[in-house]
Amino acid sequence: MSHHASAVWKGTLKAGAGNLTLPKANIQTSYDFQSRFETGTTTTPEELLAGAISSCFSMYLSALFSNENLENTQVKTVAKVSLDASQKPPKITAIDLAVEAHAPTLSNDRFNELVQQTESECPVANLFTGATVTTSSAILTAV
Repeated sequence: MSHHASAVWKGTLKAGAGNLTLPKANIQTSYDFQSRFETGTTTTPEELLAGAISSCFSMYLSALFSNENLENTQVKTVAKVSLDASQKPPKITAIDLAVEAHAPTLSNDRFNELVQQTESECPVANLFTGATVTTSSAILTAV
């Protein structure tokens, strides 16, 4: 199975702008230098990567919950992608995940094992060679 997106950049790096299309989701959005390296208001490649890894992580952990025969579960993952612009070329150096889950009857020990398994097996997380992907917090709610 393959999925696709397209991006078009017009103009110079600092004065130009790009348009990104995600056809399956019917999304078209813009991106630019100012948002990526300064204080602009459009999306960035790093924000898109954060969306990709957080959605993949939540889905993968939910799949592991299903394998445990858990029902009425919920997983929220927030990803923070760090870009070190001082490196030449700029480099994504870290991705921090904060995971919060609701999974009745699941012990904290088993939850942490499943989070670790997700961290090592999530397909999108496996793309980030050279960047450290860690889960800084994993919270299992009782209610």
